[in-house]
Amino acid sequence: MNEADIFRNDIDNNPVGSGQIRPGDGVRVRTLESALDELAKMLLVPAMTFAIVMLRGWYQGKKRWPARIVEATLFAVIARVMMPAATELYMQIWHISPQSAYDYAFMTCIIAGFIGVDTLSDAAKNYFGGKR
Repeated sequence: MNEADIFRNDIDNNPVGSGQIRPGDGVRVRTLESALDELAKMLLVPAMTFAIVMLRGWYQGKKRWPARIVEATLFAVIARVMMPAATELYMQIWHISPQSAYDYAFMTCIIAGFIGVDTLSDAAKNYFGGKR
């Protein structure tokens, strides 16, 4: 093995921005494109939940807009926390693929946002014996 062979072995022939693992080092190459893609995937569930809660509040017309924004923000935070837990729960209980578990968890978060805080709090009060 000479100096030219050593240099040739260090050349990365993978396409730029592919996020592929280079042979030998196990480091994933990150680009701005892949970082933005991951950020969009991470914020998709809270953004969708926020939008659903805002639209539900606007359609029902029961609450003023500051209350709708607070409720939508609350559900966006809850959805961001609930998403990984629900994904793991679906994978453990139903023994399904990670993508299917992610899809079911996504729908669970959206449905929780559609149902709303007031409906969930009323159900919890009735279940635990509280009075409204």
